Amino acid sequence: MYVNSIVAGGTEDFLLVRHLVLRGSQHEIGRALAEESLRSFPPVPALGGPTPLLNRARRRWFERNWPQHFARLHGIADAYGVDLFDDCAAPCELPAVPFAAGCSALWCPPRSSTDGRTRIGRNFDFMTASAMEIAGLPPEPGQPPMMSRPYVIEAYPEDARASITVAACDLSGCLDGCNDAGLAVVVLADDESTTLRPAHRLQAGVHELQLPRLLLDTCSSVDEAIETLYCTKQYDNFITCHYLVADAHGDAFVWERDTHNAEHVVRAAADDPLTVTNFLLHRYEGTSSLPEDDPSSNMFQRAKILATRAQAAPLSGDDLSAALDAVCVESGDPVARTLWRSLYDLDDRSLTIDFYLGRAPGGCQRRSAPRSFSLGLEAAA
Repeated sequence: MYVNSIVAGGTEDFLLVRHLVLRGSQHEIGRALAEESLRSFPPVPALGGPTPLLNRARRRWFERNWPQHFARLHGIADAYGVDLFDDCAAPCELPAVPFAAGCSALWCPPRSSTDGRTRIGRNFDFMTASAMEIAGLPPEPGQPPMMSRPYVIEAYPEDARASITVAACDLSGCLDGCNDAGLAVVVLADDESTTLRPAHRLQAGVHELQLPRLLLDTCSSVDEAIETLYCTKQYDNFITCHYLVADAHGDAFVWERDTHNAEHVVRAAADDPLTVTNFLLHRYEGTSSLPEDDPSSNMFQRAKILATRAQAAPLSGDDLSAALDAVCVESGDPVARTLWRSLYDLDDRSLTIDFYLGRAPGGCQRRSAPRSFSLGLEAAA
């Protein structure tokens, strides 16, 4: 089953958001995602892709360590018309950059919510420029902004966990999502590390957009996610990141990497909300110990604002939304915007999300009405 509809924005707006509902085998889901990539996005210009030996290593890593994605690769290869086992081909990603970063998140455990539910709210903040401009290259005429074509994807594989995710730039991964076990993952940029650098070249293992997809495919709890992360080869392809992971049992942590690929698990306190922006949590004792921002960033200020809001716990879903509104990027400077705001209810396995559509006369933001999606409702309908 394949359903493709527009749920926010249009060709005249900053964002055009599609909703995909995919059911069937992983092979069929992979093929459907690849066909959507081919239908909706021109090919990404070749930038010196991996060698045949590296292609083979990447394929074998997926086969041994992420069988769900390896099964999807068969469908991707079919749609691309290539042999999955041809070392000169690499059908492992699904480009969704429309050719011709900051973020904030707030986790609220059940003991700090008004109704005993577990929630994650996040602002996805990103630059409004095209992919070529963000890469420091001259813009091409008619090239849309890099993040202007996101997807809300519901996937119901026959032999693995169902999930609802928000994806952009690469449909093989996601930027946030929740699975049918109530595990949720949010990707946020790491603007503080000075020792990790994006590879800007595909490697064996999983990059920053595929890592949350791996966790949603294979894990049902925070403890399972931590074990998987310790066992997984990771690299940053476009931007260095850290990750907020939470489960429906009321547990959460932030996964970070730093000098010499040191790995850090920052566990949330059982009863207190947790705020995450773009600094490395493992370096600080708490929000009260954060320094002042330099002129190029407000990552510490946003964390302090969210922490102040969280002190009013217990919090409702509306309280989380209001906290995220307080750190929304909405200044007159058009360089960056809060492109979407996601609110996940881990008990319901649901997502409520709204999107930035552009600027109204007078400079105010135009945003879509909130849309709600819930795993299983499509099946019931």
